[in-house]
Amino acid sequence: MRILIFGLFFFTHSAVIAQISTSIDVRLPGINGFGETSYKSSSAIGEQEPVKVDENDINGSAFWKNDWNKAYVFLPSGSVVRLNQAKLNLKNNQLYFYDSTHVLKAAGEQAISKIIFIDKKDTLKTSGVFQKLPYDGYNYFQVLNAGGCQLLKAIKINVVKRDYNPVLNKDEYKYDSKPVYYLFYSGKLSQVDMLNKENLVSIVNISEENNNWLAQNKNKLKGEADWISFLNYYNSKQ
Repeated sequence: MRILIFGLFFFTHSAVIAQISTSIDVRLPGINGFGETSYKSSSAIGEQEPVKVDENDINGSAFWKNDWNKAYVFLPSGSVVRLNQAKLNLKNNQLYFYDSTHVLKAAGEQAISKIIFIDKKDTLKTSGVFQKLPYDGYNYFQVLNAGGCQLLKAIKINVVKRDYNPVLNKDEYKYDSKPVYYLFYSGKLSQVDMLNKENLVSIVNISEENNNWLAQNKNKLKGEADWISFLNYYNSKQ
């Protein structure tokens, strides 16, 4: 298990302040005590021409979600851009969006620090939070829970060759995706090879009270859902 110790950078309106972060903020801007928010136009994130990828011969998708969603894009300056239609390509790390004239654009990579996608049925809920943390060959990590101990997920996507298709007289290809998990705790980013109790206790001190909660809730810490459920409980007790 590899560990990276790093500091996230927070900005004020007057100066840049560097400090060790104990958690990644997953709140929507403008609510829940987030504070006053300065919204910018989409031009603030670059509005580049999107990379053209011919996906007609590739089965599957490289996008986090295939459909378009509303999103808040956080800039390194602390400002926020609201997008009505956006989606994130995890293969080329590009955020695609439609601008105010409904022209397809791609955000400049350096202009983004975090992306929060909005739930389609409830605009006060998030459907996905992605923190930009260039590490281990990944650019975006999905933040799966709030609090001081957070499970992060990166998606490794490759294009793999499938069997030859004699009907179409050509080789076929598909996107192959694999989740890679990390635990962000006390300013440390630790890769977790497998989501189980043994790996969690190697990073986090599990008390008798925590073990009682696991037993009462029949949570074996096997898999993403079990970890998120326990970490939400664990963080509530800190």
